[in-house]
Amino acid sequence: MSSGQRLIYYEDQYLKGVKTTVLEVGGDKVLLADAIAIAPSNTEPGDRARIDEYTVIATTKDKVNNLVWYQIENPTFKVGQEVDLTIDWEWRLNFMKLHTILHLIAGV
Repeated sequence: MSSGQRLIYYEDQYLKGVKTTVLEVGGDKVLLADAIAIAPSNTEPGDRARIDEYTVIATTKDKVNNLVWYQIENPTFKVGQEVDLTIDWEWRLNFMKLHTILHLIAGV
């Protein structure tokens, strides 16, 4: 199992894109050196994202190894290839606002 992935979304939630490197490709899943798209959880819907021209179908987090995998249809990436990972900023911003509002309501 690869390791060394940087979970950038913990450092900068406002980052909209990053140039990163493919660490591993397994079937329809891709592991990148840097993760900015958040996987869904029980309280968050997760991000919409693109890797180069590919739309990310699903984002999953392997909780045992703390790795974020991006699922895309028929990936042609090679290990070591440099790619652009971008998120749908409007989607993220709307859910960041909703998350904050829910905290405010819960505190009332």
